[in-house]
Amino acid sequence: MQSSRKRKLSVTSQGTSSKQPRIDSPIVISDDSDDDARQISPPPLTAKQKGKGRAVPETVDPPPRLRDIDVISISDDEAPISPALSCPQTPLEVLKHQFSPSVKETSNEFEASSEALPPDQILEQFKDLFFGERQCSRCEKSIQPARSPRMSTDLQNIAELLHVVCADCKTNHCRGCMSPVQCASSCGQGDECDTVKCCAHVRVIAIFEILAVLDHHRLKELSYSQKRGSKTGTKALKKKPSTVGPGGTGYANGRLQADEYDSYDDEAVTKPKRSKKPNRRGTRTTETRTRNDAASGETHNCDEVSTRVFHALAVYLPNPYADSPEPFDFVPHPSIYALLQLSYLPETLAALLRNDSVADWIARSETYQTMLRLLRQLADCELTIRLLVSQGWSKSESCGIVSFIRGDGVVVWEKDEEGGIIRTAPLYTYFKKLTKQSEAYLTGMSSITGDIGETGIKEMSLCGDIIAAKEDLDRCLAIIGDASDPDEMKANDQAGGGSSNSEELDKRYERECADLAFEHVTLSEDGPTGGLVYRTFRYRDMVEASSNDTRVPKDRLHILKELAVMGTALPPGIWVRVDEVRNDVIKVMIAGPENTPYTGGLFEFDCFLPMQYPNVPPLMTLCTTGEGRVRFNPNLYNCGKVCLSLLGTWSGSAEEKWQPRKSTLLQVLVSIQSMILVETPYFNEPGHGHANPKRRESISYNRNICLQTVRWAIVEWLDDAHINGLWGDVIRSHFSLKHERVRSYINAWAKDNPSVLNYAPSSTRGDAVASRPPRKHRGRALAASAGVDLLAEYDRRIHRLLQPTSGSTLGVASGPGKLTLGV
Repeated sequence: MQSSRKRKLSVTSQGTSSKQPRIDSPIVISDDSDDDARQISPPPLTAKQKGKGRAVPETVDPPPRLRDIDVISISDDEAPISPALSCPQTPLEVLKHQFSPSVKETSNEFEASSEALPPDQILEQFKDLFFGERQCSRCEKSIQPARSPRMSTDLQNIAELLHVVCADCKTNHCRGCMSPVQCASSCGQGDECDTVKCCAHVRVIAIFEILAVLDHHRLKELSYSQKRGSKTGTKALKKKPSTVGPGGTGYANGRLQADEYDSYDDEAVTKPKRSKKPNRRGTRTTETRTRNDAASGETHNCDEVSTRVFHALAVYLPNPYADSPEPFDFVPHPSIYALLQLSYLPETLAALLRNDSVADWIARSETYQTMLRLLRQLADCELTIRLLVSQGWSKSESCGIVSFIRGDGVVVWEKDEEGGIIRTAPLYTYFKKLTKQSEAYLTGMSSITGDIGETGIKEMSLCGDIIAAKEDLDRCLAIIGDASDPDEMKANDQAGGGSSNSEELDKRYERECADLAFEHVTLSEDGPTGGLVYRTFRYRDMVEASSNDTRVPKDRLHILKELAVMGTALPPGIWVRVDEVRNDVIKVMIAGPENTPYTGGLFEFDCFLPMQYPNVPPLMTLCTTGEGRVRFNPNLYNCGKVCLSLLGTWSGSAEEKWQPRKSTLLQVLVSIQSMILVETPYFNEPGHGHANPKRRESISYNRNICLQTVRWAIVEWLDDAHINGLWGDVIRSHFSLKHERVRSYINAWAKDNPSVLNYAPSSTRGDAVASRPPRKHRGRALAASAGVDLLAEYDRRIHRLLQPTSGSTLGVASGPGKLTLGV
């Protein structure tokens, strides 16, 4: 039972009285319950360091947190040190609320400096801690620690590297504070050795040695990749580039290649493809398989090293929540954050967090589980959590932390045009995307009835662990009280620099697009005789006909993994809504790209995944057709048909068509946005030749498309019926942020085409764009659209969207497509 006597832990700096503490100022940690006090000091300076060699700086700038601490008081009355006792507060809360004001100010000062200075500059003052000369506590002879990494890849000899033995008197010391220890000259106690808990200095040395192993293997990997890239790069130059022909051909060769998505299938990760019998290309197949096997082995080896490094770091990082926390758990060495940043740990974590293949997560489950443990450990400490929530530093070249500390190499930072170091997005940003993918996958799995198999259970378990780790991290952020929002950090903005309003608007638009990009929603409603009906879905008959069919489990998991990827992989301007009951019922919204006749417009598509998907392409229909009157593109018919080789609705070469289990819905959406909604759509029509924006026919074609874009893809979506409907959040976000830019386009188009200011039914009568409307829509559509000033109508609706007033509406439409006046 803990004594009721007050127990105080004090940490006092015993340096000079100057504002900047001496580098050799010892730290005294005393416990009022004991008669003696332990002293944690930097390694004693040798005679060479004091005067015979290079000069030793008397001060350090900026002052680290640990060096400038006056008093830290933690008493039993206020909050016990050990969480195992009955304590009213967590260790982080104790640190946050019980520290003296001087400690808070010092902590904030060091954290501010660590954000402003690159990690190599911060570590300059700590180099002697890792490889500097030491002095034996007994015979006072100089001791030179090893100048090369001696850590084995299994990381079993960490404790051995934390000792320094005098060659003359054989006295064994703690490598951190050089206090004598009772261990043998070759300590084999491992983590049970008392030296590993001696002081904060030896803990950061252990972290340094662990990171040295990661850097060593990462540098080997980069060297191998560069050699391999130089060979394959020469071959790639000899290949003919893929071409994009008019009329829908070539769209399978867009920005996303089919080979990038092999990992959707479990067997693509675990089973190499083999030729059943030799043929004239047998040699090439063997070479390809050899390269794939080598790459797979390389990934496995890297994962093995990363797993061991993550596990070891989780043991040695500060842990204020440990059953028996040490002083260094509460007040860690100030160089830890810079050491972590300078190593290849951020890049290794970022690569794992950016991985969007659920199947690959399972194949590397051990690595991902240890990564989650490490992330939790980093989040438990106020110093190390900044590795997750702060912007990183983009490395152009790095020699590794060992060579840097020894002075054998440098770190070259990637610079922007103004000479500032480019900052990278916080790891927390990638972690949020990983969590979003996990949530999307679990949501899809929850709609599956029946046996999901052992693989499905493992995938759901790992996704649940990822979400739980994210929740733990968020709780730690709340306890620490970090006011900064990692999502609001601008990865490439430099200190003292700025960017134009247009750039800021684009970045904000991208962030909001990412937030709204993907959701599971209810697209159905209860039918009159029971069951669900999809009244507004173009493929409702197919949905009803397949209501009792069962999809192959392998295909079902493929769809869920593909949708999980889309949760974070959609480019700005594409939004997807998936039915929460039927994952094969999908609605898509695509924004017209800038500098095209579709700029500012929103185009809705219905998508259905047949029961044979992914062995067959999805079905796509354009819904934004002006009630069947407007053909917006040679590839987008007024009946809704989408002409695309990937969809099988246009003839093309074999590589341009749908590749079973390789091509994806994401490829289709990106192809529509980037290859159909183009600057000169007139030349998508076969026989119109190569694109020439100055050609008279193309100019006339674009003039009509711009007019219809304003009417049906801009003004139409600002109606109450749509703002209060499925796409309401997207409409508000899109037009709220881009209303001025959209208006400038409408105004420019109006100067070129007076019909924008006097839109009439005859405005759609053009051979290139319009078709005769269906009979059931003709009378109502013509009457509703006579002589409308689209620019004025846009202004009125945007005004009410941005400044809503009580009781005001945008003009409730009595039917789809009705353009109301008198608002």
